Amino acid sequence: MKKKETGKNRLIRWQCFLLAFLLCVGLIGPAAPAFAETEASGEGLVGTASETTPISDEGESFSTSETETSETTVPESTIQTDSVATTEGDPVTETESTEVDSSNAEETTEVTPENVEQIIEEAVEGGEIAAPEEVLVGFALYASVQRGTTTATVNYRYQPGTNNPSIGTIPKGTVLTILGDGKDKDGDVWFLVTYNGKQGYVSSPYITLSTMEVGGDAAFEAELSAQGFPESYKQKLRILHAQYPNWKFVAQKAGNWSTALTKESWFNPNGPGGASSGGTQAVSLVDKNSIASWKSTEPGAFDWNTGKWITGWDGDAWAVASKELVAYYLDPRNFLDDASVFQFLDLADTSADAAKVASVASGMGARWLTGSYTHANGDTINYPEAILNAAKKAGFNPMALCSILIQELGVNGADKPTISGTVSEPGHDYRGYYNYFNIGAYTDSEHSKAYLRGLHIAAGWKNNSTSWGRPWNSRTKALDGGAEYFAEYITRYGQDTLYLKRFDVLSGRYSHQYSTDIQGADGEGRILSKAYSADLRKGTLTFKIPIYSGMPASAAPMPSDDINPTAPVRNFIVRLYETILGREPDSKGLSEWYYVLTTGKATAVEVAASFVFSQEYLNRNVSDTTYLQMLYRAVLGREPEAGGMTAWQTVLNRGGSREGVFAGFANSQEFTNICNKYGVKKGTYTSSSVLDKNMDVTAFVTRMYSVCLGRSAREDERAFWVERLLNHIISGSDIAGGFFLSEELINKRLSNQNYVTILYRTLFDREPDTAGLNAWVNVLNRGESRSTVLKGFTNSVEFDRLCKRFGITR
Repeated sequence: MKKKETGKNRLIRWQCFLLAFLLCVGLIGPAAPAFAETEASGEGLVGTASETTPISDEGESFSTSETETSETTVPESTIQTDSVATTEGDPVTETESTEVDSSNAEETTEVTPENVEQIIEEAVEGGEIAAPEEVLVGFALYASVQRGTTTATVNYRYQPGTNNPSIGTIPKGTVLTILGDGKDKDGDVWFLVTYNGKQGYVSSPYITLSTMEVGGDAAFEAELSAQGFPESYKQKLRILHAQYPNWKFVAQKAGNWSTALTKESWFNPNGPGGASSGGTQAVSLVDKNSIASWKSTEPGAFDWNTGKWITGWDGDAWAVASKELVAYYLDPRNFLDDASVFQFLDLADTSADAAKVASVASGMGARWLTGSYTHANGDTINYPEAILNAAKKAGFNPMALCSILIQELGVNGADKPTISGTVSEPGHDYRGYYNYFNIGAYTDSEHSKAYLRGLHIAAGWKNNSTSWGRPWNSRTKALDGGAEYFAEYITRYGQDTLYLKRFDVLSGRYSHQYSTDIQGADGEGRILSKAYSADLRKGTLTFKIPIYSGMPASAAPMPSDDINPTAPVRNFIVRLYETILGREPDSKGLSEWYYVLTTGKATAVEVAASFVFSQEYLNRNVSDTTYLQMLYRAVLGREPEAGGMTAWQTVLNRGGSREGVFAGFANSQEFTNICNKYGVKKGTYTSSSVLDKNMDVTAFVTRMYSVCLGRSAREDERAFWVERLLNHIISGSDIAGGFFLSEELINKRLSNQNYVTILYRTLFDREPDTAGLNAWVNVLNRGESRSTVLKGFTNSVEFDRLCKRFGITR
């Protein structure tokens, strides 16, 4: 006999029925990735060791033999996706049964589209299941994450397509999270991935796809919600939880997003030489060789006259970071992957040993830190032991301390000036002093080099300070003092993560910050992550992650454009020089033209006209075809199309002026669009040539030269006749007399037959008929003058029709 079904089992059964039905009708699909729009992300300086390996993408194959490289810092990205929910539901536990009595078996009803609503309603009313929306909340905990494994060492690029720059390479066998996809110009699919903190596209043929299930841990979900993690954080935390279930994530309230972004983007608009502001003139800096959109173009950070970024903020290698880049690195949601998340690791954990410290150095290629090392000045020190002891005494994470040291000095930093112990320059004798963490090392009015100020700090500064164990006149004291300095971030300021050490956002001060490098926290975090092996990652690690009020709905995107804001305008001016004058611009001319264009003192049309009608160009005496090609290339920045060339050639053939043709190009919508793109005033152009006032009249005069005299005419020649015709000073008959009785035609010594033939062609616009030709030739042969015959033509109805056709009086 079947046991009575419990309420719990009935609940499970109804949930399964509901899920099965939803799967059937397509409300819940099979596990599949759903890609949202990409978000950007990034990384700091990382040293890597690589073997010579063939690299592939879309048919490319080349080799790299670098054994130690320092990759340019380019942001990474992770992305929250709107994943398709899927679950198999809770396991249904069968009740024990030793005997089945069909007479007492509970009657079941088939679930169909027609009766599902009634079944659910009855079950809810009877308390058998939760309301549908509550059930579906459980389903939303499940999601599929698309993963991919590289089948070769591949390039990853800023945008889909082999024509785009390569960010770097990804080794064969690397497992990646697929963040989205895109297509190149040929329609081929590229996958968006993140590697080493850098976001880029990989050609899809070099990726083998797989699926990872995440979510479904109700306790974990409840913990995230209880701490107040926004939904935009949760999916990435679910992925980390699926990989490392013992990791703990703690939400930290970090104030208002807009306020933090403004504070972290501050710089002195007067430039690096302005008044001091807490020891630095800019809060967030980036390598001056970074792509254009990573650097600020605000006045004071960028020189719009020269098109160059202002440096010298903290040495000559830095520029002010753009607000967009600051937003990207400030936004924690961009760094919730298994490497960058270590910038949120709790730094108060001192549970490590010397071997683990050595593993940090070894993993990053800093071989001089893996054991005892003898410096050029003769000092020998066991770095793993010294770093461990310094960290433990200060109460600071030893592996984090090692990663910070590598971040500051680099993988080959053993001979850097701040730790050489040999620096002695006029007015600055710092032999025997050390500053391993570049504390206070930046330029100011008294120190032209950052390391000189750093060593001044090591020596005790101006007042011979003894804080942090100074003077740091031994390597051990310098390491101990640096550890004590960093520990103060925890003990005194509560900045217990690498992120908070870089971004002082909890206190509301935004001033007690260790570094101006905007990528510092991410770079240090990923370096630190390498210290944690697979076994170490199985343990309990705590990550403290800030959340802001007023945050954007999705993570701040990584800026990716690499166009100097002045480049379009400068390129336009260079184009004018090269295509019109046939030479490179002189620096003075380029600067002056750029200035008048960008300040609005001259329009783009005025600048272009200055080149086109300059004496330098007029002296080149080019053909009409060459002139038209020049206008296409100089004004529109492209090669001419056949139809356009023919149309403009027709205008010139009918007698239109080159100035009028230029006006056509300058006033075109195409040039308007170009100027809008460049951000400059376009202006308009009106031809001053009389030839362009009435093209029919101009064409009439032009054909007088070409048909009667058999040659082309200069613009001033045509203008002479056109102006008189337009002002009604002369008539069509007058201009005919001027040409047919001219000395130029007389000197051609035409026969009577040729003379009459030209009269027909010029004044009747046709070939002579035989009878008419013979009749007029006979008149001339009998001794009548050519002026008499000309009058016969100009007084004819046929010539009157020709004049009317061109809009002139006979």
